[in-house]
Amino acid sequence: MKANLIRNKTFLITGGDTEFGAALALEVAAQKGEVLLVGEDKGLLNKTIDAHNNSKKKAGKIVAMQANIANSLECEKVVSGIKKTLGKVDVIVFNNSTMVSGKFEDHKIDLFDKIINHDIKGSLCLAKYGIPAIKENKKPAIITISSFLGSVSMPYFTLHSTIAHALDGFYDSLRREYSSDRIRFLNVRLPLDKSDFSDDCAAKLGKLGFSFRDAAAAAKMICEAFNEERTALILDKKEKGLVFSNKFSPLGMDNRLKKIKNKILNAVQSNG
Repeated sequence: MKANLIRNKTFLITGGDTEFGAALALEVAAQKGEVLLVGEDKGLLNKTIDAHNNSKKKAGKIVAMQANIANSLECEKVVSGIKKTLGKVDVIVFNNSTMVSGKFEDHKIDLFDKIINHDIKGSLCLAKYGIPAIKENKKPAIITISSFLGSVSMPYFTLHSTIAHALDGFYDSLRREYSSDRIRFLNVRLPLDKSDFSDDCAAKLGKLGFSFRDAAAAAKMICEAFNEERTALILDKKEKGLVFSNKFSPLGMDNRLKKIKNKILNAVQSNG
């Protein structure tokens, strides 16, 4: 029988107002862990709390906190808040990525500031205040959630790919810097989130070979990987193996994307 390393662990999960963040919180609680779920949309946070309270698998505890972790004061309050509410924080889940698609030249400068602030600064602040907190415990861990667009640069997802590449570099540098501090890292790479796209756009992207995550299934696999003490979990194998990456040299990759580039643009432009 596999050990349940989640039991009695306290998880701080960001992006709690997303479908995936909610699914992961519910799965951790089902495996008798405790969760502080952080997000900016109070209504969606409360929806997850209601789902947990009405679940037959209710075992652990979920507490929600509305906060913008890119605000350093709010981020510091999140970390101190989890220690006051749940007593400690053992595991931080970095789930901060924002999906943006479309022609790069059409994006407004204000969007650059918004995405960099939310995704990059939010992650930096969370690491700044969260790592000292988890180091107080015997078996601290960090779970990083990455997009496959951080390893495959994709036309018309340029802004998202830029941020995803930066976050992957940040996560990898953190892992190496804290390799001697007993912090266990689990890097998870996920397919696209279907909720980020209209039905029409998702259907068109699907025909081009993009796949979409099943939030609940992904959450279960992440918890399994955590219990198995794995260091990496790749759930975007369809994109990586069959369509966009492993079978092609860089030149072959460019040629492949040239053939479908207009279709990618047509797809993202239908994302109403």
